[in-house]
Amino acid sequence: MRCNVLAFAVTAGLAGRLDGLAFAADLPLTAPLRAKAPPSVAVYDWTGPYLGMELGGKTADVTWTVTSLRDPIPPLCCGGVNTPIDASSPRTFDPFGFRIGGYAGYNWQYQAIVFGVEGDLAWANRQQSVTGLPGCGALPNGCVLNFVGLSANGDSSSITMRWDASLRGRVGYLIAPNVLLYGTGGIAWQNFQSAGICAPVQVSAYCVALLNGPQPSPNRITNSTTRTGWTIGGGLEARIYGNWLFRAQYRYADFGTWNEVFPFGATAVGNNIYKYQLSARTQTVTFGLAYKFDWDGAVLAKY
Repeated sequence: MRCNVLAFAVTAGLAGRLDGLAFAADLPLTAPLRAKAPPSVAVYDWTGPYLGMELGGKTADVTWTVTSLRDPIPPLCCGGVNTPIDASSPRTFDPFGFRIGGYAGYNWQYQAIVFGVEGDLAWANRQQSVTGLPGCGALPNGCVLNFVGLSANGDSSSITMRWDASLRGRVGYLIAPNVLLYGTGGIAWQNFQSAGICAPVQVSAYCVALLNGPQPSPNRITNSTTRTGWTIGGGLEARIYGNWLFRAQYRYADFGTWNEVFPFGATAVGNNIYKYQLSARTQTVTFGLAYKFDWDGAVLAKY
């Protein structure tokens, strides 16, 4: 009797186990759970050409150093010596003015790095004038030989900064997908004018005419030169709407040292051949707005 009960229990247990297996076999197969990949997001592509306008301010730092005030001609009057250069040389001119221009360039983007080439052309016409010619302006009669005793000083001199241009490389890092922090440097050109004006009177501190002697001819000379130098700077550029890019930029430029001459001609005291040397640097701050042309369209994020 006890054996029959045990056999029945074992048989019932096996039957229940087989029914459970059969039910599990009837369930549909399901794939393992996987994390969904985030959707690809299109971001602004900095690669391509752009064209813009810029406004700002510019200052020049020009040092004017006299090298010779008057070339002697034999027989040299008045003691046989050249006019001495006084303490008003060297003299610094620092004109500051409004600057307007345009720029164009091309960018390439690699992940968060943007690099490219850019050129610009701008105008900033600003002049600074002073009384007297450097080297003969420390005293009212600084350039008149002592025995003459004249005190008029109507001469003047000036420095004018005019147009400028540059061709530069750029490299920057995207601190945000639409914000570029960059540095720039390359070749720069700057046009300068220096002028010397002899007062239109019989006597003046430099352009002297003794008694009824001749006045210098010409009595005003302007030298214009376009200097080639180097420039370096940096800025911040941001995409503000669509393909419009706004920037703020600072640049420093150095144009070296060069020699100039004012050949005023002969007077009663000798040849008024005024020789001087200029050295110049500029600093520029600009704000620009450019449009980037999408030739290839937007790209997916690469970083």
